[in-house]
Amino acid sequence: MSTRKEINKQLYYAVDRSDVETVTRLIKRGADVNTRGGFQNWTVLIQACYDDNKEMVELLLRSGSDVNKTTKDGETSLMCAAFRENENIFDLLIKHHSDVLKKTKWAETAIHYAAGNNHVTIVEKLFSLDVYVDINDNEGCTPLWFAAHNGHVSCVDSLLNHGASPHHKSQKGSPLDVAKLRGHIDVIQMMEEAIR
Repeated sequence: MSTRKEINKQLYYAVDRSDVETVTRLIKRGADVNTRGGFQNWTVLIQACYDDNKEMVELLLRSGSDVNKTTKDGETSLMCAAFRENENIFDLLIKHHSDVLKKTKWAETAIHYAAGNNHVTIVEKLFSLDVYVDINDNEGCTPLWFAAHNGHVSCVDSLLNHGASPHHKSQKGSPLDVAKLRGHIDVIQMMEEAIR
């Protein structure tokens, strides 16, 4: 007979394999839907989000997975969906009351993840949920800083249209400073035009 620990381990690996049938069976046997596993020690819900597996995410949420459980670094399933730009999963997590302002140990939020990876649609969805445009991480970097650092023109445009400040100072300089340092000409021009 399997112990609870063994059942939970089986659940994690079944989620990782996208084996819905086995996951359903293990949940019925009492597996913990907030269990962690794998190299990253992620929750099963975060793993399903990373795998872009909407069916698995739905099953885990229906079964009681905690949408706001974090990794050891404070990352959430919503941050994972923002990073992966999976709008369907993102919307599902929001419906289940995912905390859009939850911060990692570096004080990054879902909008930092979306902006840093040029996921404009996710950025726009977060603005519709009243996320502050110049929210800071531990070093004072805003979503615009992340987008400018990576030269993401579309995201920079969206953030500027929502009032993000090109001059917002951080320990790593302003978004305009980092764009100049990294030679992102289009981004520099957009920010200079926004300042005028």
